[in-house]
Parts: sequence; structure tokens; C-alpha cells
Amino acid sequence: MHLRTLGKLQITGVKFHREKPLLLVAYLAIEGKKPRRHLAELFWPEASDPMNSLAVALTKLRKLGVIYANEHEAGTEVQCDAQELLRFLSQHDFAAARALYQGAFMDGATLTDLGEELEEWVFSTRERLAVAIRSAFLECAEQESSRGNLKEAAKWAEMAYKPVGAPPAEVQDLMRLHRLLLGGQNPLAAKVAEEASDYGVQLQTVGSMRETSVQQAIGFLEQGLPQKVLEVLKDLPADEEITLLRTKALERSGNYREAMRMFNTLPDNPEHLGLKSSLFWRLGQPEKARNAAEEALMSGSEARAEGLNTLGHLASSSGDYETAEKYFRRSSALWSTLPDRDRSIGVMSNLAVTQVLLGQDINQSFAEVLAVAEGNARQYARVLLNFGWVKEKAGLLDEALQSFQQSADLASEIQSLDTALRAWNNLGKIYHEQGNKTQAKLAYDNALRFARKAGEVLSAAFVLANISELEDSPVALEEAILLLEQAGHTEWANDYRDTLKAFMERSGAINEN
Repeated sequence: MHLRTLGKLQITGVKFHREKPLLLVAYLAIEGKKPRRHLAELFWPEASDPMNSLAVALTKLRKLGVIYANEHEAGTEVQCDAQELLRFLSQHDFAAARALYQGAFMDGATLTDLGEELEEWVFSTRERLAVAIRSAFLECAEQESSRGNLKEAAKWAEMAYKPVGAPPAEVQDLMRLHRLLLGGQNPLAAKVAEEASDYGVQLQTVGSMRETSVQQAIGFLEQGLPQKVLEVLKDLPADEEITLLRTKALERSGNYREAMRMFNTLPDNPEHLGLKSSLFWRLGQPEKARNAAEEALMSGSEARAEGLNTLGHLASSSGDYETAEKYFRRSSALWSTLPDRDRSIGVMSNLAVTQVLLGQDINQSFAEVLAVAEGNARQYARVLLNFGWVKEKAGLLDEALQSFQQSADLASEIQSLDTALRAWNNLGKIYHEQGNKTQAKLAYDNALRFARKAGEVLSAAFVLANISELEDSPVALEEAILLLEQAGHTEWANDYRDTLKAFMERSGAINEN
């Protein structure tokens, strides 16, 4: 048997429709077993003999097999839909809860002869369940919004607006509803904004919200706060401008794989070629990076500046530091004329590294960019990383450790994934070389965590190889080979396989026949 209380009051499997006894079953199903005297006073407060009235009801219900009672208390084992609803909500099974919630608690009952206390219980239970439904639907809407499913989020928000039996939404919920409805371009957003105005809260229109969010996002990009960009844009419908800003934020936070996935949804535009070249470079595809960078040189100032920076990276990676310096210098000059301060600092840092590689003084080369980057968290972490790298190459290991640690801490705090993984890996290498295995393993583990979060397969493999060497064990190296093979990096996988073979031969694990 099953007791329905949501929308109508009935019990399945038996022909029994008297409301007050069924309400008694519902009360016991929800509240648990209770003393008989409490039940008598709650359900028949004005009867001449409340205990007798209860006894009559219990006798009928016991015959139906829906209740158990002794001389002191009564209870039920009948399942009630209100209980199931609360269980679904606690399990975050929102779809099941939505299907079950067919109406307000006791909505179909007449409830004409209830005492004041019992009536209050019915209405408070009705409100409690409806508010729980609203809260759950809002949570589901926000989950869909965080995944970029703005239309689906708006549908859940619409259901959360006025579930049957719920009191008017509080202003905090109206603000959440409005943001979700607006993101999905649902017309109900206007009505929610009107209700919020009764509380003295003026909510934005679609146009003003979009304009404000875009301006905030651009500002956060320039300040080197890409995670903030993603946060302020998360509820806006995707168009070319919004998608481009999200792509830039993902690229600057080091999430290159997701950035490229989003970039591929953009329409073809020559002004995007510079960003495309940067993504190809970061994803380890140098020829595609070069082609996109060279095409970008024929586009506008930002695309050219980005393309020149990519060409500088390509020249530097091949050891042609003089050419790299020329590209970085040209890129830096262009970025200095553009409002994107974050990118300008990044190219200045690349230029400083190249100047050191050409033999210039470390502190002199980095003095300007360290001063300029101090107000930009993401770039300051990256400049510190580069500063530590050139100090390590110069044999200044204590100073390098200090720079890497500062970079790792800052990048981890702001979730600048690529910088964090490189800073931690560099710390691990120095500690490893110094024989400090505990600190090395801790640093490598942090590097691996950020590499996996960023989706950087090559970096994850490099870190695993370092861990394998540190622990003198093939297990991590085998994992690195598997990662590389799955990602299609066969050359690196073969190189590591040779390393693994040599390791196994050295340890006596295999014999050559």
C-alpha cells in the first residue's frame, strides 16, 4: 500500500476515502509513531471523548492493515509520497522529485474540521515541502547554468518560481531566479524583476546585464584574473563576443584543451588567428601554430601582436634567441598600444627571458617586468616562474627555489593552472637534485594535480617521468607512456618506452635474448 498526499489524499490498494483517518496515517508516516493521547488531543481536540474518537479511527485503520497500535502508541509502516519526495531531494534526484510532486501537500483535501494545531501542521508541512522543491529546482538550474546549458537552466528556474503550495519567494531567491531566467532569455525574468522591485531591489534587463558583465570580463582579463571572467559570463547566452572572452579566459588560466574546444565553435574570423596560434603552440602543435601566426600578421593589431608572440616562442624553442628577441620586442611594442595589460606583461616577460639567454644580466633584464606585473596576479606568478628558471640556469639554486615557491603559491591560489604545474615541477626537480625526496615528491604531486586539471597530457607525462626517477620505480613511467599513447604522442611514448626498457634492464627485471 502507498499513501498519496501530494495533490490528492488517497491510499492505494484499499477502498477508503475518509479524510481525517487518512490524514492520521499521513501524520504518522511523516512524523513517526506517537503516543495515543497526543494523537487524540491533536486530531479531536473538541470531542467529548478524544481518546474514544481515536480508538474508533484506529480500529478501522487496523482492519485495513495500514496502521499498528497498542494501548500506549500508534504508528504506520505505509510508505508516503511526502517521505519519498524528501528522500529524492536528499539524493539530488531532482527529476524523480519533479515527477512525484503532482501538487501541494493535502491540496485535494477539504480539511474542514481540523483543530488549530493540526491545521498549522498541515500548512507548515505543505510549505516546507514546497520550499524544499523550490530550493532543489534552483540548485538544479544553477548546475545546468554552470555547464553552459542556459535554456535548460531557465526551465528549471521557471519551475522553481512558484511551485504549488510555496509562499512568495524571498528576495534572495528572486535574485537567483532572475539571473537564471535572464541567462536563458526566459520572459518570466521581467515578472521576477517586478516582484524584486517591491523589495526595493532593481534587477537588470538583458541588455544592461550583458553590457555590465562584458565590461567586467574585459577588466578581469586585463587584470590577469581569468577565473573571474568565467564567473561573470557563466549565465550569459553564448554569442561570438561572449564565446571569444570565455576562450581567452580558458587559455589564460591554462585550460588549453577546453579553450581550443570553445574556440572551434567561433565563426571564422581573421582577427582570431593570433589566439588560434597561441592555442596551437600551447597544445604542442608547432607547425599549425606557425601557420596561424603567419596568417595573423595580415590581420589587426591584436591578432598581429599575438602572432608575433607565438613566432617568438617558436624561434626560442629552436634555440634562435636573436630572432625570438626581435619577435618578442615587436609584439611587446604592439601590445603596449592596446588596452590588454595582461598580455603586454606576458610578452615583456618572454622578452626578459630571451635577453638573459642572449647573455644580458638577469636582474637588469627582469627589473621592468617585475615592477609592471606586481598588480597582475596571473602575470606576476608567470614572471616569477621565468625569473626562477633563468636563475636555475645560472646556478643560483637558492634564489631559484624562492622564486619558484612564490610562483607556485600564487598560481595555485588563483588557479592559474599552467603556471602552477610548471612552478611545482621546477621546485620538484631542484629538490630532487638536492636529494630532498620528501619535498620533491610533494612538489611533483602538486604539479601532476594541476597538469591533469589543465588537461596537459605532455606535462603530466613529464611529471610522471620525474616521479619515476625520484622513486626509482617503473610504475609512474608506465603510466606516462599510457597517457602519451592515448593522446597520440607516439614519439614521446617511444622515447619513454626506451627509457623504461633501459630501467628494467638495469634493475635486472628483463633479460635480452
